[in-house]
Amino acid sequence: MITAFGELEDKLEAFSKGADDYLVKPFHLDELLARVNALHRRREQPMAKEVHQFGAVAINQDKSSVSIKA
Repeated sequence: MITAFGELEDKLEAFSKGADDYLVKPFHLDELLARVNALHRRREQPMAKEVHQFGAVAINQDKSSVSIKA
């Protein structure tokens, strides 16, 4: 989850509703990449080899890359 809400209550609510991670804006791109890599390492089943689009963020499994369109 990427959000501007950084209070503890906001984070706890997000995790209680199923969030795997919580990143408060503004953030450094290196931190986002580190978090994506950490989530990728601990997943149980491999994700399909494809590009996942989340707004301006694209995760490319084949290239092991994350890109952000400005």
